[in-house]
Amino acid sequence: MKNKNLTQRKFIPVKQAKHCIMITMFLLLGFCMNAQNGRWYFGTNGGMSFTNTGVVPLAGSVMNQSEGCASIVDANNNIVMYTNGITIWNGAHLNQGYTLSGAASTTQSAVIVPIPQTGCRSYYIFTVAAAETNYGTTNNRRGLRVSLANVTGVAPNCTVTITAGNLDVNTMAGAFPNNLVAEKLCAVSDGSGGYRVLTHGLGLYQSYSGGTFNTPINTGGEASFYGVHVTAANNTIAALSASLSVNTFPSGQHRSTIIGGGVYSGQGQMKFNSFGTMIGCAMTGTREVQLYDFNPGTGAVSNQILLPTAFTIAGDNLTYGVEFSANGNYMYVSTTFGAINGVFQLDVTSNNAATISASKTQVGFAAGSGYYYGALQIGPDDQIYVARPSTNMLDVITSPNQLACAYVVNGVTISGTCNLGLPSVLRNSQCEGNLYSDCVCDASTDLTEMSWLDANGVTTLGISLNSATAVKKIKITLVNYNQLTIPGCEVCNAPVVNTYGTITNNPIIGGTPSVLSAATNPGGASFSREVIWSFTTPQVVSQLVALTFQFPPAGGRNCPNGAEFCLKIEYWDEDCRVCENALYIVVGDGINWLRQAPSTDETGATGATGAESKTIQNSSEQMHVFPNPAANSVTIQMPTGTENGTVKVYDSFGKLVLEQVVTGATNVLNTESLPAGLYSVRYANGKNQYVNTLMISK
Repeated sequence: MKNKNLTQRKFIPVKQAKHCIMITMFLLLGFCMNAQNGRWYFGTNGGMSFTNTGVVPLAGSVMNQSEGCASIVDANNNIVMYTNGITIWNGAHLNQGYTLSGAASTTQSAVIVPIPQTGCRSYYIFTVAAAETNYGTTNNRRGLRVSLANVTGVAPNCTVTITAGNLDVNTMAGAFPNNLVAEKLCAVSDGSGGYRVLTHGLGLYQSYSGGTFNTPINTGGEASFYGVHVTAANNTIAALSASLSVNTFPSGQHRSTIIGGGVYSGQGQMKFNSFGTMIGCAMTGTREVQLYDFNPGTGAVSNQILLPTAFTIAGDNLTYGVEFSANGNYMYVSTTFGAINGVFQLDVTSNNAATISASKTQVGFAAGSGYYYGALQIGPDDQIYVARPSTNMLDVITSPNQLACAYVVNGVTISGTCNLGLPSVLRNSQCEGNLYSDCVCDASTDLTEMSWLDANGVTTLGISLNSATAVKKIKITLVNYNQLTIPGCEVCNAPVVNTYGTITNNPIIGGTPSVLSAATNPGGASFSREVIWSFTTPQVVSQLVALTFQFPPAGGRNCPNGAEFCLKIEYWDEDCRVCENALYIVVGDGINWLRQAPSTDETGATGATGAESKTIQNSSEQMHVFPNPAANSVTIQMPTGTENGTVKVYDSFGKLVLEQVVTGATNVLNTESLPAGLYSVRYANGKNQYVNTLMISK
């Protein structure tokens, strides 16, 4: 049904828009994006590989690790490097010669995060030490540690290089006197091309006897989360450390005590949900789980929910593993080292401690004593894998998105032996392979109507959203925005430094209002570039909505301006897989300045005399890109007689990922470094621009 807001402004049907500067590029395919590491190394020579037909053993690992570890792959799912937080190996299992400050008995010893806009060639390797390493008054391994690693060559036979000044640096040095952090370490996408890395403070005491804790050495850290922000700008350790943020809660509610004289303080996994909006912490020392809300855009931790009674079970079993279902509705927790061990499901949708605790259901059960269950880790197939120490088998939660989930004992066989740990995996990493690169969904997005870009820089677009299947969220993001002016007329359109593209309204879909992303302030100007609909009950969406955009106003009506931009449209299905569409749009203010000669529009306004021609074409007719889909190379064929220019390739986030000067009508681009995904290919030579779509499938 047509949104009635569309009648409030003059619209021009797209096929009849002859006088507005508007060309659209419709992406014909949307694909289910579930980019994640498809190869894991862990335990004692343990390994497993995810394929489209199932999980198979993966041999070759030389690692011997009791608990936490990390690995990362390239776009072809070849291992770039893996680590136990102490040693780094490349994908060919060669020791790269560096020593880090993780530990064999750290729950989450390491996580590897790519630095944006480095071509997947630079990575931060984060580590935290074990609680027993931090226990005491002196050591040299405290704090959230980071190493900046550069990778050369092609995985798996690549080389990892870390310079002396970038090796094992404490990001907290000088800022926090005790520098004590727990064995918790995780990372998540910030939704804008960067990543948030989070660790937990640690409260420790020098001695414990007779039920009394003596001589506290860190009474404040136990109440805090410490986070850093990995962005293209924070590409040095100094800049990364400067981004360090702290969120503090009442220490009495947050303390992980030392139980029975053992050093359980700070142990247990900490995980983000798939959206980066919630944190779950298994607090081993107190046999409890804690929940927090998280804002991936700002890094803020809030809304502490304590579950101190949910795991009061007979025996001395300890909470250890934690993981969320892909849809975010359920949290799973493992307990270990007790007479009764188990894996439990909790419904976290209520946001209420009593209700969440009451929802606890045991899905995995073991009567054996000792370390029976270990870490939990969601895979790229959205199933949750359960570590089983001293075996070559993992248990599997095969339907974690359901209340009545299926639990399979000894569900997969691995190479080597599993211990307590599974690898820390960064979901939705732009540098890693996509297990479902051949998965195509039917969602589509079309631009049906639009208004002129008026003198105040305002335009409204009619966008038809069609999800095809039930979705729980739709997000539209304004990316790759540029202001346009007629060549030779820039004096009339002086740059407006503090004005940016902005979505300004909140359309409604099926009774659900949209929410604009929090405004950001580059250069002092506030703008929102994302609008999101979150449906309480997943629904099929087929609706025309009106989105209003504010762009810089024209400098003078005799010298019109325009804007070119991309819209990325994401449909999140019930399993939280994402289908992406995109639109490329160029809009002007009603004056047809695309023509060779001056012209007059319907209002009588005159274009600039002698303005240079600038044409923007849909290259499905003018510029040919083949093969499409492509893998490691693609041929760009320009129209006959086209002058030399530059080809630029942008990813679905609007980031420039490839640029090449071209000469002649036919040119070959090397796309070997591009991960599987959907890209915009643009050619410009000063007078003409051509745009086309490219799919990379590997």
